[in-house]
Parts: sequence; C-alpha cells; structure tokens
Amino acid sequence: MPVLRDVDVRPDPSEIDKISPSALNRLLECPKRVAYGRDDRTKGWDRPTTRTALGIVAHGLAEAVTRGYGPADGDYTGWLTTIWEDLVAKQVAQLQRAWPGRQVPPAHSWPGYAVTKVRLIRGFARRPPWQAAPAPRPAGQPAATAGGEPALPWVERRLEDLGSRLFGTPDRVDEVNGRLRVVDLKSGVGQREVKDSQLRQLLVYALLVKSSLGRLPDDVVVLDIKGQEQAIPVDASAVAAVVTVAAAAVDGFNQSLVSATGAEARPAPQTCRWCEFRVICGDYWAARGSDWPTAIDIAGVVVGITTHYVELRSIDGSGDWRLVLIGPEQPAVGDVVLAVDVEPAGFETSRARWNSRVRVVPATA
Repeated sequence: MPVLRDVDVRPDPSEIDKISPSALNRLLECPKRVAYGRDDRTKGWDRPTTRTALGIVAHGLAEAVTRGYGPADGDYTGWLTTIWEDLVAKQVAQLQRAWPGRQVPPAHSWPGYAVTKVRLIRGFARRPPWQAAPAPRPAGQPAATAGGEPALPWVERRLEDLGSRLFGTPDRVDEVNGRLRVVDLKSGVGQREVKDSQLRQLLVYALLVKSSLGRLPDDVVVLDIKGQEQAIPVDASAVAAVVTVAAAAVDGFNQSLVSATGAEARPAPQTCRWCEFRVICGDYWAARGSDWPTAIDIAGVVVGITTHYVELRSIDGSGDWRLVLIGPEQPAVGDVVLAVDVEPAGFETSRARWNSRVRVVPATA
C-alpha cells in the first residue's frame, strides 16, 4: 500500500521521565501508540468515548461513597442516583466539547450504561461499599501513620516512587482484618478473571504503597460492579519483576526517540482494536486483515463526490464503495480518505458515526 506511507506520521514525542500503570500497559502493547499520545501534532486524535466516559462516571460514584459522604434524609438510592446523573451530565458535556459538530448519543443508549448504573446503585444502596466508608476514628487513634502518612483508608490518593519512575492513583488502599489491601474498581460489565494487564497495574500500586508505608500490601483486590472481589496475595518477587519490566520499557522507548526508525509499532488485532491513533498509523493499515475485530475501517482514494457521499476506490484497486461523511471533512478527487469505526449504510455504502475518526490526505501530500 504505497499511498499510505504519506499517512504515517512519525511522532517526535518527549522522553518519558515517569509513567503510570495504564501508560505502562500501553507502552508494553505498542510503543508507537504512546509516542502518538506524547506528540503535540498527533495527541489530539485521542478523544473520549462513551466507553471511557462510563468508566469515569462509575469511578466517580464509587469515590463519593467511599469518602464517607451520604444522604441527610437516609434515601441512599436517591442520593446515589443524583450523583450518578450529575456525573453523567458532566461527561456528556465533555464528549460534546471533544467532538464538535457531532451528535453525541444520549447516555441511556451508551453500551453497558443501564447494567452499570443499576448494578452500582443497587449494590451501594444495599450494602456498605468496599467494606463501608471509613467509620469515625476512635478517640485517641492517630490521624496519620507512624511515618507521617494520612491514616487509612486512602481513596484516589496519588502515590509515587522516584526510584522506579512509577506513579499512580489507586482507587482505594485500606486494611481489613489486619491485611493491607489495594482495591481497584473495574467498571466493565464483562469483568471476569483478572487480566495480566490488570494484575500488572495492581502490582505497581503495591510498590507505590510500599514506598509510602514501608511495607507491601498483603493483597491486591479487583472489585467488579456486582460488588464481587477477587483478592490475590502480593508476591514481592512479582512486584520486583514488574519494576524491571517497566524500567526496560521506559529506557527502550526513550532510546528509540533518537533512532532512525522511532518508536516501534506492534500492530495486532487486539492491540489495535481500541487504539485511538490507528486512523493515522501506516503500520496498522499495512498489517490489518479482514478478520481483525476493528469494526469497519476503510481506506480509499476519492474518485467521485456527490452531495450525499464520496465515492472511494480501495487502495489496492479491488473495489469501489461509498462513504457518507457527517463531519467537517471535505475531500477532493484524488485525496486519500481513511475512516475508522464507520457503520454499514446500504449496499457498498458506509456512513461515519458520531465518533468515527476520519483522516483526509490531500493528493498533493
């Protein structure tokens, strides 16, 4: 696909001086994705989606209840519902700002919205969340640990370990029945077994807790929206292994910035599926197959324009189809159009959705 070479933007990002668990997971999956996100010319392609918005709402609700707030009238369900609706309204406004000129779908139609809302509100109203909000401190109990840190539990407290260049914000750090724990809420409706990436994140949090309290947590815990916990005992060697992996990944990324090729791309079906930068990544377009689970992504040269759609010819000349655009893009004949996450709209026709990312490469580029 020689035409797509012009689409591939070689990022020129800043070096990584410290890294969060989520960024570490992205770096291990595909360094080029991290590079795109750290470059001013390309990071604007990273926009929120209904999936990320729903996760923020779920975490916001959990944070409110675990900080010990509550309704004055005892109507816990009504109080939770009000907080939920306020958080949703803020995320809808954020989506509208991030996608100007697009029609953001109403929240009730977001994938997973109803089940996440019902399970969280019902669960928090039925029982105290996460072993309940912190009870009043008994008389004489210190407000801080022996090391000067605030007393547990910690909710959404940013932690850092300078030696490993790692930082992060665990959802909750508490002590239950004498066991120090790091608890992480996973808001996805499909959460089942703890994934490798989730365990890596929790082990980083365990290191950060040790850096602050002087001892490793006994357990790392994944909490799903049903209120079910999966606890995993912390192994010191596993934490050390994650630190080693993180150091190698960060050093490798920083060294790649002065190389001739730049950050490495690692295109793969699951890696690229949720990547917000694949529309501008030549490596993705060169590697993708028809069986990749990346919805409907198309790349073609404009051969005709009507008032309702543009006519495209596939890069390899295998066929023609139509694309209905709903954004500000105005391609000309001869331009290359790349669009990801479009939807079927009839025979040999696709239509951009409200959150489809569309890139137009001028024929003269």
